[in-house]
Amino acid sequence: MRQQYLCRVLAIFLGALMAISCVPKEENYSMQLTDWKIAPTITAKTPVLKAIAVSDADEVVKNAEYSTTDWIKAVAPGTVLGSLVDEGVYDYLFEPDNDGKINVFFNDNLSKIPEDDFDHQWWYSTDFSIPSSEAGKRITLTFKGISYSGEIYVNGTKVINKYINIRDEDFLKNGPTLLDHNASVTDFESEGAGSLIGVTDFEEYKSQFIGTMRTYDIDISDLVETGKAINNIKVKITKPEYRDDLTYYWVDWNPKPADAMMGITGGVFLQTSGSALLANPAVVSKVSIDHKEANLNLYVDASNFTTKDVTGKLTAVIKDSDGKTVATVTKEDVNIPADAYNMEIELRADDHSELSLDNPQLWWPYLSGDQPLYTVDYEFIIDGEISDKLNHRFGIREISSEVNVASYANNYADTISAGHLSNMLQIYVNHRPVLLKGGGYCASDLFLRHNLNTNEAVVEYVKYMGMNMIRDEGKFFDNNLLDLMDENGILLMTGWCCCDRWQSPGSFSKAERFVAFESLYAQLRNAREHPCMFLWFNGSDDPPSIARQGINGQNVEQKYFEIEADLRWLEIGVNSSSGSSKVGTLTGVTGGMHMDASYDSQSPTWYYSEPKGTYGFISEGGGGGSIPVQETMRRILPEANLWPYNSEENYNVWNYHTSRGSFNNLGQHVMFIDGSYGASASFDEFITRAQIFQYNIQRAQYEAINYNRYKNTTGVINWMLNNAWPVMFWNQFDYYMNPNGTTFGARKGNEPVHIMYNVFNKSVNVINNTFLSYSRAEATMSVYDIEGNLINTPLKKTIDIVADGVSEAVDYAISGENKRSPRTIGLIKNASGNYEPFQINYFGNITNAHGVIDLWNNEDIQSSLVKPTSDVYFIRLQLNDAEGNIISLNSYAVPMRNDIAGASHAWNRSGNFQVADLTQLNQLPDVNLEISNTASKKVHNMNVMTYSVSNSTENIAYAVELKAYTDGDHKTLVSPVFYQDNLFTLFPGETRNIDISYNKSDFDGNVYVTVNCYNNIIKGSDSRAATNIYNDVPLGGSNNIARGKVVTGGTNNNNITTINTVALNNAEKGKTFIDSDMYSYATLTSEEASFVVDLESVQSFDRIMLRWNNTNNLRGRPGHIKIEVSEENNVYAEVANYDNSGMGSIMTNIILPVQARGRYVKIIPTGLLGVSPAVGMTERQSAGGVFGQSASGIEQEDASSAFTLSAIEIYTFKK
Repeated sequence: MRQQYLCRVLAIFLGALMAISCVPKEENYSMQLTDWKIAPTITAKTPVLKAIAVSDADEVVKNAEYSTTDWIKAVAPGTVLGSLVDEGVYDYLFEPDNDGKINVFFNDNLSKIPEDDFDHQWWYSTDFSIPSSEAGKRITLTFKGISYSGEIYVNGTKVINKYINIRDEDFLKNGPTLLDHNASVTDFESEGAGSLIGVTDFEEYKSQFIGTMRTYDIDISDLVETGKAINNIKVKITKPEYRDDLTYYWVDWNPKPADAMMGITGGVFLQTSGSALLANPAVVSKVSIDHKEANLNLYVDASNFTTKDVTGKLTAVIKDSDGKTVATVTKEDVNIPADAYNMEIELRADDHSELSLDNPQLWWPYLSGDQPLYTVDYEFIIDGEISDKLNHRFGIREISSEVNVASYANNYADTISAGHLSNMLQIYVNHRPVLLKGGGYCASDLFLRHNLNTNEAVVEYVKYMGMNMIRDEGKFFDNNLLDLMDENGILLMTGWCCCDRWQSPGSFSKAERFVAFESLYAQLRNAREHPCMFLWFNGSDDPPSIARQGINGQNVEQKYFEIEADLRWLEIGVNSSSGSSKVGTLTGVTGGMHMDASYDSQSPTWYYSEPKGTYGFISEGGGGGSIPVQETMRRILPEANLWPYNSEENYNVWNYHTSRGSFNNLGQHVMFIDGSYGASASFDEFITRAQIFQYNIQRAQYEAINYNRYKNTTGVINWMLNNAWPVMFWNQFDYYMNPNGTTFGARKGNEPVHIMYNVFNKSVNVINNTFLSYSRAEATMSVYDIEGNLINTPLKKTIDIVADGVSEAVDYAISGENKRSPRTIGLIKNASGNYEPFQINYFGNITNAHGVIDLWNNEDIQSSLVKPTSDVYFIRLQLNDAEGNIISLNSYAVPMRNDIAGASHAWNRSGNFQVADLTQLNQLPDVNLEISNTASKKVHNMNVMTYSVSNSTENIAYAVELKAYTDGDHKTLVSPVFYQDNLFTLFPGETRNIDISYNKSDFDGNVYVTVNCYNNIIKGSDSRAATNIYNDVPLGGSNNIARGKVVTGGTNNNNITTINTVALNNAEKGKTFIDSDMYSYATLTSEEASFVVDLESVQSFDRIMLRWNNTNNLRGRPGHIKIEVSEENNVYAEVANYDNSGMGSIMTNIILPVQARGRYVKIIPTGLLGVSPAVGMTERQSAGGVFGQSASGIEQEDASSAFTLSAIEIYTFKK
């Protein structure tokens, strides 16, 4: 990375404002061109744009003196649309938010922006000056991204793309591969796709500026003047064909922006130098196993944009993180030919003993160690004068890998296939295993606007959640983010995107191959500079050489391998053909990852019981719904549409702010929330329950991963980490940088040292996520009933906690072809400059994971009880160090009737047989929580406030939530903000001290902190609802008197009460019982009137639970439910008339005011859901469609034609 120590210079010439970031160097000068002006060509729909549309010919507009006075201010990097939004061009179209402010992301404002404004090309223009001190030097203009193609003019002269990496058309043809070393170079036929259809002339397209992901270096020395002269650059940009060009694509994460993300999307830089220009540094570290020595190989590129060869001397001075010089290396007589571009110069430890460092300061991922950063200062000297300087910051770390087999695979096959989900990539850093945990990164702004504070918040939240990695899928957004990741130990895996043109290499034309290969050179050169970068994907969901891509796909991946070898990638990090379990034909193996972990919300036990859920290395999965806090919801939804979600008027208003394609509603997420906690009567109740559910599933996910480390799990990418706009899906904190239950649950599950309750096998464990050990720690477990009574003899144990680690992988225990052995995953370049296969070990087995300690099993816990548990009870866990300091504090609301996962599994979501019954929580009494600010301090750039929170009552305060506001109106949250703990449980008489930290630069005033809890929001009052109904239920049994009984009415009515064998078996595995199989369902039309359950005898009952879900579909719920009973199936008496219209819930929980009696129970639903209108401009479709879903709006949901009932549960209260 070229370090730029920036000073801000403001230059005003001829009325044009230009903010210039300049770098004074001893000899040379550089600037970043950030401020531009833009205008559409020909015409536009929006009046203000139509008025400034440029109709003059290019020959006129290109000139420096052409007036741009009326053009609109723009910022690069960013998209055209982002600048137009910033300048208020579309404000007149937008609906004001609930506070009367204009926000493009409020309601469906985004879809109101007309695509017609971008039907034609757009002009960019900027003015700048170069100091007179730079006269006579070479001047290089660099674009780090143009979306999608551009024509560039410098002071009226059109420039061509002269400096490229691929200068021989034969490189684009088919030829020798790993499978056929002797294949001849042959041409192939493919018309390609998108903007490059019909583009066939190599001499033409190689000299053009085509491709968003490329870097373009242009020598403009002869086109500009120094001194007081004003220089001008204009770029005429053509937008990409969304999804069909090799560019950005939001897949189903975000709606398609109206401009398809056209613009100058990367930074634009200008720099001066002598004849030789340095760029693209890289450091290869080889660390000894005992960490006492490191050998460094240095690589740097040199270019010569003159017509004469130059010869000079390269010097490299290495300094450690304290600024101490540790090595100085010189290479004499380096010849750089005329017109050379990115010629590699190498300095190897084998040739320079100075590059063998003793006792190096090693760079580690977060929680594994520190992140000391060295620097290397390069100078290229010609005839005694410095031609160029380059500063590179790097970390000494060695990345290595193997692909092992998860132990669970023994249960699946005697011979583990190359594409089995159990194959899992194990990453080692400095020869120590690292369990990788991260989130799928989404460029943090839909319009690709860069923001330093946002980048800092993203990195801080990753650390806050105890994660050590992010995955970027084809956005390559901001080098500043990578710098922060270097500094904080957050690893990066990145590569091409899925589901768009990048995923179809078998049909690339030669022009597309050219763009793809040049893009790989650019992106990998950039990423490899950073110690955080450890893995490159050649494909996301498919290997480029997957069988269906044919011989052409094999040749594309072969060239990827060769380019990666040219760039020394497999000496620096790891590659993977894809993030899926699909086999690439070129290597015959997978990359040791899979994507089969469901993208929608799941119940907590799913992460333990479903092998696909957390086993292997999950390159993307988990996640699902992630509903923000109510303050964010009110920033994006009209007040009138806040509640209920599942109503005609509101359904699609909410869904507009979900994802797209198969994830364009909250069906499965809400099914779990309603089904577990009961119907919500208000928006605040629902949001509170959503936060708790999200907390519990995120905590369970990471606890399961940590528990299964190395033997069954080596890494996971939660889908996703963040969003580019405000969304209720796939994030771990919201767009406005507010944390929520998802954030807090991930943090709790990933504590550095963590005491946990396994919600599936009912055991207690300690997990150590660090390389530190703890001797004589003390663990304690206590159990409380719903009334706050201690009901067990607390369990205590003193333990020694060993550091994180593993045994060595051994040969896989099961016989078969795929035994532990080396397999080829790519190419490296040897000392002679030739390619040779690079291999890693496959199909080993880790037999022992360190840092996982078993404390108590279910039998131990049950034996400690002195009173029976309530239907919902609480487990409190505490882990202290030898000095009595708390290391980990954790608690669980445990349902007697737990969830049972495993009803189905598909790529998008998995079904459940049963959800947990946590409804007894609704009867927790109000508690008076006391809060006070006890301390404050400043730590670096953070304000840290300590608050004491006390529960002096005799009751449990569940899901205690602190919120920090910027004002006394409690409307605007401090963000980003980091709570030491949140959504925790306060037991009777307990006090907790909680630190709240936030950046002084974000908010430096007084914060206003509130405290609340579940009890005080839900306000349960029906004492009958707190009655226990699950006492003395055997595993696999039930107290549901409707289970297995005959139902009449509707279609497939036996689905309502029947339990299948798999459900019974899964219940037993999860040490629980099953009351209903809610995965299958029956239907009932309005004409069919009712369902009737025959209990087979006259019985008394007090409670009826009905579940109106159809897999992830909520539309079959009624507005009203009437319950009638009869002893002889003739005369019926009404016992309940339930109004669901204000709740929209799929879960009906009826507590009868008095006990009812009868044999026949009639359920009469009425009030089918009507049409939910379309939201947004639904006629817009991205190229090829997005899984049949509109790219911008949410399409109309038709009226429901039938009620769907999946389960009937009827209970008698126990005395």
